[in-house]
Order: sequence, then C-alpha cells, then structure tokens
Amino acid sequence: MRCLIVNTDYPAFLDWLYRENAGLADASFREQQSLRFSSWFGVSDSYPAALHELGHEAMEIYINNGPMQRQWCLENGFRLPDAWKWGLRLRRGILPWATRLQDAGWQSLALTAQIKQFRPDVILNRVMTLNGPMLKILRDGCKTLVGQHAATRLSYETDYQLYDLVLSSFPATVHWFRRKGIFATYHKLFFDSRVLKHLPEVRRQFPLTFIGSLHPIHATRLQLLEAICESFDNFLIWTPDRDKIPSDSPLHARWQGAAWGLEMYQILAQSEITLNEHGAIAPYANNYRLYEATGVGTCLLTDQKENLSELFEPGKEVATYTTAESCIDQIRKLQSDSHLRNSISKNGLERTLREHNPKSRAEELCKLLEFKRFGLT
Repeated sequence: MRCLIVNTDYPAFLDWLYRENAGLADASFREQQSLRFSSWFGVSDSYPAALHELGHEAMEIYINNGPMQRQWCLENGFRLPDAWKWGLRLRRGILPWATRLQDAGWQSLALTAQIKQFRPDVILNRVMTLNGPMLKILRDGCKTLVGQHAATRLSYETDYQLYDLVLSSFPATVHWFRRKGIFATYHKLFFDSRVLKHLPEVRRQFPLTFIGSLHPIHATRLQLLEAICESFDNFLIWTPDRDKIPSDSPLHARWQGAAWGLEMYQILAQSEITLNEHGAIAPYANNYRLYEATGVGTCLLTDQKENLSELFEPGKEVATYTTAESCIDQIRKLQSDSHLRNSISKNGLERTLREHNPKSRAEELCKLLEFKRFGLT
C-alpha cells in the first residue's frame, strides 16, 4: 500500500520553526522535512514511520508550509510562474509564504503535483476543513480516501460522501458522520515513544504545570487556571496565547512563554504534576495531552470525562477532577503523597507505552482499510 498523509501545521508553530532556524526556508525539501519532524511538534512522522514498519510506503506533506512546498516543487521540476517568484522575493517570514500559497492557489497546485508523482493507493487527509477543488483533488488522486478529524465544527456544505472512511478520536464526530450514512469509526490518539530518546535525564524541577492553548473554546480552561493560580504559588504555565489572557489575570505572573515540540515534552517530563482541561466541548476525553504527559512518565491530573476509563484507569493511571475545587483538592493530595503521585505516573506510562502507540494505530488503520475494501460495512 502507498499512503499519502495530508496535514497542516499551526501558523504560530511555523513562524517559530523558521525563525529559530535561520536559512531553513532555502534548504532542501528533505532537510526542511527532517527538521520539522525532529522538532517533535504534533505527531511528527509517527504515521509514516509506523506504516513503513508494517511494510507499506508512506509520505506526509504539510500543505500550508510555504517554504517546504515551494522547495518540493523546485526540486521536482514543477515550474513556478514568474508572478509567484516575484511575490516570494518581496516577502519575508513563514506567514507571508503560507499566505501567498493560499491566495495564489498554490496549495492546490503543489498538492496535485505531489499526488501525481507519489501515486497513492490511499490518501489519509487530516485536514477535513478542505472542501471544493481541494477535496476533489484528493478524491481523484487515490483509490481510497480516508478522513481524520477530532472535535472542531465542520461545514455542512462539504460533500463528505466523497470519503470512503472517516476516523475520529471524538465519539460525537463518529456519530455525526454515521448519521449522514458515512462509514466512520472511533480511532484513538497515541504517543510516539521515540521522543523519549531525545529527552535528557529527568529531574522533576516543576511541582505543577500547564501547557496548552487558550482559544475561545477554552474559556473554562482559563477560569480553572486562574483558580489554581490563587491556590498554588508554584504553578507555572506555558502558552502561545498570552494575548488572550485578560490584562488583570494572575496568569501573567506565571507565564513562561510558548513551548513547542521537544521543549514541551521536556517540561512535561520535568513536572511532578501537569494539568489537562478539555475546554467547552462535549463530555469526552480527547486530546493529545492525555498521551503526551503519561508517555513521558508525568503524573497527569485531567478533567473527568465519561469515556476516560476506556483510555486510562482513573485514580490508578491518571488523577481526575470534576470542578475547580476538586482539582485544587487533588493537587494538594498528590503533592502531599509522593507514593501515590509516583504510582500514577508509573502506571500511566506503562499503559500508554503498551497500548497507545503509533504501531497499534497503524495496524488498526490497515485492518479498517481491508474491512472497507471487501465491502464489510
């Protein structure tokens, strides 16, 4: 099987990546791709690596990464119109590159060329907000089109019937697609243990941490973090969204900056306790922090959700809370009982490494594709 994985990156992450690595935008496609993967932001190259291990060919592309897509086009003989070259010379920074790609339709043109060269049997589209011409490019470019989506709102205007299979780690999304008569199934997230080789020897220097975004959907998260601030002087936060913190919030004094990729994992590994809060979404446990924190052996304190016990055993593999008050009580309990804290850390780590790994998810995907291939819907 030849599988093309279509992805995007946060613009803020791309801005950081190319700012921190001077000259990267002019490097070869492979060099840019390798450094992007080695940053360990998101899921890195976990899917293609796991599929390779199972004997398949796989390639992952980030369609909104302007410099990387431009370089692929140049290296593969894809002619750039003079107008685009002129525009690129006048612009600096990753965000203008990405904007130019989108404005000029170059995401579509580059994607078409990559599909034509790679000739995938399967396209795994992790950007299900794509519609119109972009979605048609994906549908026409493979035998089997698979979509993967979590919890954000999707358009009712998109023709999702073009997908052969939809994967989601969010139960409500699975139900939404099934109601439309689309073959959809629950597909959990994971942690890639290869990241552990890149972490220094763990020293638990942070008693209590939070790492994450503060988007409008996270209003409840902001309220929780402020309550924690009032109760614990040793609480520190990392977020790229400081501008979304109210000017009079106590969180400003605890803000340590943004933490992307490997730095995020290092902070998690150095934390005695780290917090997780899902925000204002339906009552399901469904974010990467569940796996990232347990995967590096940190004691995770997460909000109780109705499906959490399907992923981790509450009280044994993760600690849980239901309200800000119960969260504060749990923190005090965990901070005063190192044996309990260490036991939860150990058990959570073992569960994640054993069950929530890329190879297991890739095997599930391959079985689903065979299931769909033989019409067993």
